[in-house]
Amino acid sequence: MGYCVEMLENEFSFKKENADNVVGAVKVWAKENINERKPWISVQTLLEAEDVESIFEEIRFPLVLKDEKYIIDWFIGEKMGCEDEIFKAIAEFVEDGYIEMLGEDGDRWRYVFKDGKFEYKSATITFE
Repeated sequence: MGYCVEMLENEFSFKKENADNVVGAVKVWAKENINERKPWISVQTLLEAEDVESIFEEIRFPLVLKDEKYIIDWFIGEKMGCEDEIFKAIAEFVEDGYIEMLGEDGDRWRYVFKDGKFEYKSATITFE
């Protein structure tokens, strides 16, 4: 039995012209982590990926190309792995935005991209 996770919304994108930079950054990360076991992804598959679409399929955030920008279409999977490490590696190529996630226990968090930096933010919900 897994921990169900869903993507609530996202404002994630990077320009098509940065696709090769994103691939390169992920491959650098993968080379640095080749001897570590990472949950839910294959580091070897990332190293062998030939395009940005393959990389995002492997990390379970499939992309679509719209208006010369890659955007995340949806999240597929249970449990979270090392997405935050990969997002940190590519942050300089990602436009300002976020990916908001919801866990089955009500936990909410965002992967936030701002000014070329990445930050994980947990949510506090207040009813007034």
